[in-house]
Amino acid sequence: MKKVLIITSRSYPSIGGVEKVVDQLATGLAKRGYEIRVITNFFRTRKGGIKSLGEYFKQSWTDHLKALLGIGYMMSGYSIVETYFIFPGISAIRTLLSLILFPFTLIHFLYQYSTFRPAVVNIHFGDNVIVYAILCKVLFKHTTLISSFHGSDIVVFPRRSPLQRYLLRQLIKISDKVVFVSKYLEDEAVKTIKDSISNSIVIHNSSPEPIIVDNVDRNSNRLLYVGRVVQNKGVDILLQAFMKLKNKFSDLELYIAGDGDQMENLRKQYDDKSIKFLGFITDPVEIAKLYKSSSIFIAPSRFESFGKVALEAMSYGCLAVTSNVGGFKEVVNDGETGLLFESENIDNLVAVLDNALTDVEKRKRIVSKASQEVKLRFSEKVFLDNYERIVK
Repeated sequence: MKKVLIITSRSYPSIGGVEKVVDQLATGLAKRGYEIRVITNFFRTRKGGIKSLGEYFKQSWTDHLKALLGIGYMMSGYSIVETYFIFPGISAIRTLLSLILFPFTLIHFLYQYSTFRPAVVNIHFGDNVIVYAILCKVLFKHTTLISSFHGSDIVVFPRRSPLQRYLLRQLIKISDKVVFVSKYLEDEAVKTIKDSISNSIVIHNSSPEPIIVDNVDRNSNRLLYVGRVVQNKGVDILLQAFMKLKNKFSDLELYIAGDGDQMENLRKQYDDKSIKFLGFITDPVEIAKLYKSSSIFIAPSRFESFGKVALEAMSYGCLAVTSNVGGFKEVVNDGETGLLFESENIDNLVAVLDNALTDVEKRKRIVSKASQEVKLRFSEKVFLDNYERIVK
């Protein structure tokens, strides 16, 4: 049985795009006969992340003990071990904790590697785990190293820190294969490290099989947003467009499923009974019900490396309306499988949504084509087949 060690700074029980991809990959490869172990970051698996010493010491002593001793737990056929992956230079608190914990973390990581003895190491979201991936390749040259990048690990963190940009360049250079979730992100990586990349491949994320939910009727007047409520996701743009649309479509309603640092301000600013701020929803069945009961899904991001959430919406029969940034243009074929609008252009978003709400036949045609496209190009089987080709 071939062993694959996945090193990631983000994993369950935290919920997010990278976490979903790692879980989908680990679960899928385990079902195909691989033995999978995930080493992840104690500081990132806590909800919201640990950003202060106070939050650090508030965590359960049993959780700390498990992280210290490397006691793992099982998740859908694979094992997870939490440790204290920290990267200096991002903030004062992280730098301090890095200096204190790095010797222990290094020993812990080497112990996990030596006891598991993987043939392949796959790193995901290379921010505060880059050092460990590089050490892995330097110390264990026979190991196949696959580095997978998702977005901020290319276009945000390395552009803030010269040290992290240097480490990113070294990681890409020594990796046997580099995976990007979109052609857009691959191009951005070249800009970030200011060098060509010859060992790369694009593997689009996939949409999981839709959950079957009964007795849920689609509401033709319901718009939906699912995701983090933070500045780069553009929820403020959506809310402004929605208020303008209400002048024409009085029965229109907007559901926002997610949380983030803009949540409270936006909730106070848009105190309207037709806007439902649902908060962070973890139950997949409840998310499925939201998709099934909504007519149009909107992703108004200012930046997006791929756009997995748009695929999920399309798989449930929602019309996907997204901004024309980044990886969205690789997911949505404008007018064929979804609709694009000019990023941050509120009036353009209003016009696109107005047309989508008015032209029902066009909406049905696009939704039907999108469902076929998801199954053909973005299925879980396609995703796992692509990864298995480079893992073998």
